[in-house]
Formats: sequence, structure tokens, C-alpha cells
Amino acid sequence: MNILNHFAIIPDGNRRWARERGLPSYMGHYYGVKKAEEILDWWLSTNIKELSFYTLSYENFLSRSKIELNFLFKLLDKYLTDIIKGKNEIFNKIIKNGVRIKFVGLLEKLPKKLYDKVKKVMEMTKDNSKKIMNFLLIYSGRLEILNAIKNIKNLDKLDEEEFRNNLWVKNDVDLIIRTGGFSRLSNLLIYQSAYAEIYIINKYWPDVTIEDMEKAIEWFKNVKRNFGH
Repeated sequence: MNILNHFAIIPDGNRRWARERGLPSYMGHYYGVKKAEEILDWWLSTNIKELSFYTLSYENFLSRSKIELNFLFKLLDKYLTDIIKGKNEIFNKIIKNGVRIKFVGLLEKLPKKLYDKVKKVMEMTKDNSKKIMNFLLIYSGRLEILNAIKNIKNLDKLDEEEFRNNLWVKNDVDLIIRTGGFSRLSNLLIYQSAYAEIYIINKYWPDVTIEDMEKAIEWFKNVKRNFGH
């Protein structure tokens, strides 16, 4: 039976979910965030050490409308403010249970006020070590690799350990769960996902249930892993 240490979620389908209900596409993100809270609370009850959540890709940051991005950033600002003030019950529970919260990506492209709050939340949880929660924000797997290379001073002596230490996310991904029906990585944790298993849920993210997640985990435990062989 396989042991799951680190899994990643690509929460696809928020906009399609909203449009099918006659809502503005950006409203799908509001319901997507509510679903994320539910799934994070479930994850806290498992023995899975690390979770990476694809919050916003760099490509979507470049291509989405200003209206949609402003809505996303206002939503994130509210959550960060509540976390800092201790007003978000789910995140209070997460922090009290020893979870380190990390935001990784091109964070310098965030609005200054938002960037400061992101840094504040990371600072609040930097000493927590029981679990790791990575929020991939304005994230690109290719740019993560380029950034790691730029940070290495002596490329002639480069080895895998040093390279990995310069990545935003250090640990390999065991399982990728993608919702929305499509089977693609979308530039997610390219290096770390070399041997990851991929599980597709044919539902939009806001419709996903804890039972769906548990089914994915059970599938992973029993799948035959080849690690490139």
C-alpha cells in the first residue's frame, strides 16, 4: 500500500460552474474558496503531511480580466485579514494544529497591501512543523525552475540536492488531484511531480465532496507506482 505524504490539488471548473448557473464567471471563485475551506478542514484530520493548492497560475494572472483579478484579490485580502485577526475559524484550527502556511509564486506581482499580508501570515506560521500548506499564487512551474537556477551561484557544482533546496516547494508530489474533467498539469510543480500519480475528478471544483477526495486517496494507496520504470 502506497503512503501519501504530499498531494496537490488543481481546483478547475469554478468559472464554468458559475456560468452554468447564470452567475458572473468570477463568482465561481467565491464558491471555490468556500469549497477549499471545507477540503482544508478535512485534510487537517488526515495523516497527510503536505498539501499544495493551485490558487492562481501565472498564465491566468496574465490573461484574466481586471474585474476577475480584482475580485480574486479582494477575496484573498478578506481571508488574509481574517486570518491575521484570528477571525477565520478554519484557519484558526489549521494554525493551532501546527500547520505551516506558505505562499509560493511571483508574489512580488501582488498589490503591495496584499503582498504584506501574505508575508505576515507566513511569518505567523513559520515555526509550525506538523504539516505544510502551500498556496501556489501567481505560480509557474517553469519559472520556479528558472528562479532556482538563477539562485545557484556555482552551476559547475550543481547537484540535485542543491537544486531542490532552491525550489519554492521542496518535496516531491505523490498525487495530483484535478477537478473539472481535464487531464493536464497546467504548469504545476513540474520538477516535483516527475513521478506523481494523477487522479481526475469529473466534477467542477465547487461540486467536489469529501467523499470524492477520500476516493482519490484510496485509489492512490492501491495504484501500482513505477517511478519511471
